[in-house]
Amino acid sequence: MPANLTPQYFAAEEKYKEAKNPQEKLKALRGMLSAIPKHKGTEKLQADIKRRISLVEEEEERSRKRGGRGPSPDHVPREGAGQIVIAGEPNVGKSALFAALTGAPAEVAAYPFSTQRPRPGMLSFEDVQIQLVDTPPFSDEYMEPWVPNIPRAGNGVLLVIDLSAGDPDDRLLGLLVHLEAARLSLVPEAEWECPIEDEVFTKRALLAGSKADLAGAIPEKVGDFPLRPFSSETREGIDRLPALLFRMLRVMRVYPKMPGHKPDMERPFTLPVGSGVGDLCRIVHKDFAEKLRFARLWREGFFQGIQVHKDHPLLDKDVIELHM
Repeated sequence: MPANLTPQYFAAEEKYKEAKNPQEKLKALRGMLSAIPKHKGTEKLQADIKRRISLVEEEEERSRKRGGRGPSPDHVPREGAGQIVIAGEPNVGKSALFAALTGAPAEVAAYPFSTQRPRPGMLSFEDVQIQLVDTPPFSDEYMEPWVPNIPRAGNGVLLVIDLSAGDPDDRLLGLLVHLEAARLSLVPEAEWECPIEDEVFTKRALLAGSKADLAGAIPEKVGDFPLRPFSSETREGIDRLPALLFRMLRVMRVYPKMPGHKPDMERPFTLPVGSGVGDLCRIVHKDFAEKLRFARLWREGFFQGIQVHKDHPLLDKDVIELHM
């Protein structure tokens, strides 16, 4: 049975994505639950929203117990086209990779545990910005209990293992144990196209192998994950990662065009893959969502200004002109 979600639901969902604290998240989630049609086709989605409400209530309770000492250390507000969390064990080179991809300062050192708090930075890919979050290391020796929770708030996970430190399967297993203890399930590249029902506990993931210049034979795959080797010293393999990270986000770029003007090709809107003209309207302004008469679509090699309506699907790099 189709869900037939309402505009009010999508508006509340957008507020949830933009929420910056537990109070805003709760208000948005409760709005989503209130606006969702109540029938068999939405039972799983209702259950997921209720589960997320419970998690946020727990987060809010922890915040109260801390006595107002500031935001939770495991929370980094999302920015850009999406947030990807970098996870790795001590001294695997994830902070060096973070610095190479973002240009942001990172606490790179020869000793373990140099990263003490999540550190955000922006990766430029073509005309969009992707937020990367460097994290404290995942370790049996020492780890704050909130560290494995950090990836829950992101859109994807970049796993980093050290190719010079022994069997890659053992290195990956040691990292996955911590993530699975936080109830996180990871989706490898071969399954990225599949929809994800529970976006809190299931994340698309990319596996990168550091110190490729110091490693011997490098496998093409580790477990279910294709391996992307790189070296922060030589920069070998690093330039291939941004396109993969963008693909992992499963978003597309849509360029706005005002009637009588050239399209703005520098500041695209980013929408989930599979979105349509109506989804774009809800992001641009509520008046477009309510009063749109038609839109014009430009798609390279196909359409040049054809008239389309709210239910028309969009693709990456479409140009759209909205008419009320």
